[in-house]
Amino acid sequence: SPTTLSPTVTGAPAPTSAAAISAQLLSAQTELVNLQTSLNSLTTAAMDLPYAMEAISGDVSVDRVAVVVTIVCPYPKGRPVSAASIVFSVSLSTNVTAFNSSHWTVTGDAAVTSFVGAGMNYTLVVDINGADTGNFSISVLPDTIQDPLGNSNNEATLLFNYDLSRPAPTLSSPASAL
Repeated sequence: SPTTLSPTVTGAPAPTSAAAISAQLLSAQTELVNLQTSLNSLTTAAMDLPYAMEAISGDVSVDRVAVVVTIVCPYPKGRPVSAASIVFSVSLSTNVTAFNSSHWTVTGDAAVTSFVGAGMNYTLVVDINGADTGNFSISVLPDTIQDPLGNSNNEATLLFNYDLSRPAPTLSSPASAL
């Protein structure tokens, strides 16, 4: 007599009818199609990635150059200043986001009375407040101004001696005129 074997499935019970087996095969086939569609989509996206990367790539440069402040004095180096008001030319190596009289530090017997300009060129006027002789300095301290990329300035300082005393006039005449 023939022996009948019944299948055993671990987990879920084995389907008992042909209709149930067909339904499970159809469901598995649908899941396989969905999985294949997802894989195709990922592959297409991965193939497009180099084009996307190319579109956002290019030469990148980083500007880490400090803003250079140049102060031009109308008086020769080493000679005392002899005017009560001094006009300085100030230039910057690049445009900055803001630069005004509050960025200047003055020590000694002087004060900033005017600071005008725009872009990279300015005029600074300093008045001496002392009498006769003395000294003063003007400076832009480091990291007080920035360019649009965030680079700060280095320090720029000038030191001065001044002599506002007026020489006393001397009269002289030839001895024969007396």
